[in-house]
Amino acid sequence: MLAFLLTTEALPGFGGGNGDQLSSDASGTGNGGVNGVFLWPIVPTKPEKLVSPALSHDPLEYKGLKVPLRIRFDGVYWLFRWPALKPPPSAFVAHGTPDETGFSSTDSIPLMMEAHETLSSPLHLMSCSRVDVAVRSTDRYPGTVEVELILTDSSMPMNASLSLGQVKASTTLRFPTPDNRPSQETLSFPVPDSPPITSFDGLTIRFHLQSERETLSPRIAIDNLLLVPR
Repeated sequence: MLAFLLTTEALPGFGGGNGDQLSSDASGTGNGGVNGVFLWPIVPTKPEKLVSPALSHDPLEYKGLKVPLRIRFDGVYWLFRWPALKPPPSAFVAHGTPDETGFSSTDSIPLMMEAHETLSSPLHLMSCSRVDVAVRSTDRYPGTVEVELILTDSSMPMNASLSLGQVKASTTLRFPTPDNRPSQETLSFPVPDSPPITSFDGLTIRFHLQSERETLSPRIAIDNLLLVPR
């Protein structure tokens, strides 16, 4: 349904094969675009989130992560334009994933994209050695996207967060495949031995675009995240 609406120009500013266009205009439509997008994956039945054992009040009683823990991504993608930090409340709400639906800026202002996942209970971080992020891609601009993983603890003042750094996404789909399947890749983010936060209940995957394509959204979607024990 989303693809049909876009290709029939039911959304303003579609053109050039890149999808809907984002504008910095206050109304979001003055120069042919929308002022931000909340993009929700289509999930027929919302699966129960995967979470670790509940944290103990006594750290000595908590045994930590013993086996790899996989978290399905069913959060939301944010698309907005610099220097904003998030889409405005009036942003367009769409359903789909970034590997299937592309967006572009209406001018030279860089486009920003983030994926946000909120957990139903906190996960222990001290017993985790790394976090693997499985992605799928139909992007056609090799070497132009770096992915940053940020963990957030909402129980801490100012929603204390920890960036696990940036990893270049090397997977691209330069030519259409016979079955139009996206390419797949796993990006690994090591956890420091003494992280400044001990648990987290939110994840942000931030996409950093190089200047040559910073007005085109990355055609990369998140499949799942895997916490690997120490």
